[in-house]
Amino acid sequence: MQPRAGPIDGPKATGHHEPRATPAHRHVGPHNGGVGPDHATAAIQARSLRKTYGRVTAVDGVDLTVQAGDVYGFLGPNGAGKTTTLRMLLGLIKPEAGSIQLFGTPIERGAAARAGVAGFVETPRFYPYLSARKNLRLCATYDRDPGANARIDPALELVDLPGRADDKAGGFSYGMRQRLGIAAALVRDPRLLILDEPTLGLDPAGMRDMRQLVKRLSGEGITILLSSHVMGEVEDICDRVAIIRSGSIVYEGTIAELKSSSAGGYRLHTGDDAAALAILRSRDGVRGLSETAEGLHFSAEAAVVEQLVAALVGAGIGVRAVVPQGDSLEALFFRFTEGDQDAAATVADTA
Repeated sequence: MQPRAGPIDGPKATGHHEPRATPAHRHVGPHNGGVGPDHATAAIQARSLRKTYGRVTAVDGVDLTVQAGDVYGFLGPNGAGKTTTLRMLLGLIKPEAGSIQLFGTPIERGAAARAGVAGFVETPRFYPYLSARKNLRLCATYDRDPGANARIDPALELVDLPGRADDKAGGFSYGMRQRLGIAAALVRDPRLLILDEPTLGLDPAGMRDMRQLVKRLSGEGITILLSSHVMGEVEDICDRVAIIRSGSIVYEGTIAELKSSSAGGYRLHTGDDAAALAILRSRDGVRGLSETAEGLHFSAEAAVVEQLVAALVGAGIGVRAVVPQGDSLEALFFRFTEGDQDAAATVADTA
């Protein structure tokens, strides 16, 4: 395994940067083979977080639990409170109420709590007149970690920037700055990586490479919390997700549980869809009936579906396919963030 390491938001990060805790204060994380206390402790445990800006409540009672080893997706529309929450988790701003523990250590303990935690919020920023390598050396100097400089070249290699290491950061594209931000985070040898929309501004090839990088880092035992608006990306790389709406969490759990909560929909294709439609309309327990070019769509309990198939066959209508259908993650996201809150709560309770 290659060395890893990086600071919270590059040399020009918002907020102050605290030196990393000495090795004696670091918990032994699962990625380095330890069996210390955080092996069974959540990487992030946030409870009842609240943050206001004047009369605007940005975050209101947020609870999050990110288990060690998770690739955890943090989803929500713009203005829902994602960035404010991430800033609190990184210690860049303080919550007005609530608590945060990182690997079991209260965040109020400062550098001791944030040892092995790295990432960036919004756009990582660097000194434009310094090269990529010199920016990372500066980051390593801030950390006062004698092993950090040795991790710079492997980090640049990992994010596919070794050929631009001596170029000035001011000439980098947005996507290159995103990758340099991850390299800066890796210089910290993190156990927990917090990334705010890491694929934002990347072309399709860059997005694919970033997903592969996240998977590789997860495979090395790093816990990853990332925010994203790209549902396909989240489905591809995340184990668990939280959805935030108007400052409050409306769902937290696995993607599989979320999608299974919307099960019960079916697509029916028959030899005579018009006749089948009439039969479905006459039956109790059939909901959401619609007709499309792909066939008839409806929702019903499994027992009702069995009865429908028997009725169609009994009426001499050939049943070519009955295909279970579930909502996509994107459809569920919109239900939670734009739909009726009571209906969304029903889905969350079912999951």
